[in-house]
Amino acid sequence: MAQIMKSAVSRFFYPSWLLLTVLGSYAMIVSGFAEATTVILFFFASCGVILALEWWMPFKREWVKPQKDIKTDIAHFFLSAGVTVSLIRALLYIPLFMLASYVSSIIPFALWPAKWPLLIQFVLVVILVDFFTYWVHRFMHTVDFLWRIHSVHHSVSRLYSFNSVRVHPFETILFYVAQTAPMVLLGAPVELMAMFTCFIGVTSLLQHCNIDIRYGVFNSIFSTSDLHRWHHSKIVKEALNYGDNLIIWDIVFGSYYLPDRNGPAELGIGGAIREYPQNYIGQILAPFTWKRLAYSNNDTARPKVSGEHD
Repeated sequence: MAQIMKSAVSRFFYPSWLLLTVLGSYAMIVSGFAEATTVILFFFASCGVILALEWWMPFKREWVKPQKDIKTDIAHFFLSAGVTVSLIRALLYIPLFMLASYVSSIIPFALWPAKWPLLIQFVLVVILVDFFTYWVHRFMHTVDFLWRIHSVHHSVSRLYSFNSVRVHPFETILFYVAQTAPMVLLGAPVELMAMFTCFIGVTSLLQHCNIDIRYGVFNSIFSTSDLHRWHHSKIVKEALNYGDNLIIWDIVFGSYYLPDRNGPAELGIGGAIREYPQNYIGQILAPFTWKRLAYSNNDTARPKVSGEHD
């Protein structure tokens, strides 16, 4: 009986939970619930359900056991995500809305189809915003200093839902601007932005989750954990799949990579770094202490593994 239940969850949990997130957040918002209440409810409800499933039916049993990462990930959740987003909202919202008001005053037509059904607007905003975040993410893997910032996220030795929040505050700012600025400047309604925030919070947890999920066709639409495990590979040519929520832009721009669902041989940053800090303060400082962390090119102790991140 337990095996039948696991098989059903493996096939139906992912689309069902995404659908519940979209329709549930839509229902709450149109019913008058506060946007912040809706976002918080769906994020923490998803955390509880996903963490339980990671324990019950993990993709990799060895990833269930904490690896001295819980405290660091909690610190990232409260500081790199929570505090940073609150500060950037306070600093940017008024200037962004003022700029949006100016843009709307000089353009004689609405830039955003606000009269369309909210669910149709939601699909449009996910596709549009993912285009911007795709390129931000891709540049983080190709521009040296941006990679140093992004390396915090790649410092994990296992993948589970909550290390989705392990990001440097500078990365939080870049992604927040890439996600929020297009919606505000185009005149998307606040209700739509709340729905989108619910969605990206849940998809990020699912993208990193350690659950044995059979995605099937969804591996060609969404940025699933099957795809994202490869993104965390130590080997550069395997660390593709830059899509934040969708995988369609990877398909369009040739960075889709899924040789199998087993994932890479090893996660991480690679042989260029002696020992990446695993505490919060060390990770915040890592982009600025990179030379001290890295092997020199002629260091005989540097691992001789080709294709790793530098």
